[in-house]
Amino acid sequence: MRELIINRKTYFVPDKSGVAAPRSLRNVKTSKGTWVFLKGRSYFIESPKKSGTAHSGAASSADGTVISPMPGKIFKLLVKVGDKVQAGQDLLVLEAMKMEHTLVAPHEGQVASCSVKIGDLVELGQALAVIG
Repeated sequence: MRELIINRKTYFVPDKSGVAAPRSLRNVKTSKGTWVFLKGRSYFIESPKKSGTAHSGAASSADGTVISPMPGKIFKLLVKVGDKVQAGQDLLVLEAMKMEHTLVAPHEGQVASCSVKIGDLVELGQALAVIG
């Protein structure tokens, strides 16, 4: 467990050990940091910068699955299944909190699947596409 202090309150965020978090706490790790959703509010904790490392801004898992960093609505799809993409290329636009959030490819590859369409409502952590 990692300790997280928000508004002078201490919360414990699960690490890779698989320890469960309180029901009101959810987190999604991205290449730039971690989104923490707690009691209806969202917080972004930036990862320390590493020299020589490119940050794509994609919320993704190690297998190339692009996941939603927050609840929202799919506003635009910029690629389709079968398209070849470069690391950091725009894939789709998520509308959330009255803002547009562009999700990008976590690495070079081909769009293996896309599980959403324009207008779909998505949840925090939902798989949106897979880059193979």
